[in-house]
Amino acid sequence: MDYVYQKKEKKNGNCVISVRDRWENSIIEFEKRQHHIDIVVNYRNDKTTKYSIPIEIFEKVYDDLQRGN
Repeated sequence: MDYVYQKKEKKNGNCVISVRDRWENSIIEFEKRQHHIDIVVNYRNDKTTKYSIPIEIFEKVYDDLQRGN
């Protein structure tokens, strides 16, 4: 598997992090906005899914994954 991690800042100041899987031709993007995180998944240029969750929930998910719970 071949992954490309990229962090960039948009003109409006929002931070965007993308992880591309070259093997599957898919990408997941995380964009931090004021009070929430947008997560966009694009799979083989066919299917796009967007989630918008509060930052607190995103942090809770991350913390739980780190602890292994």
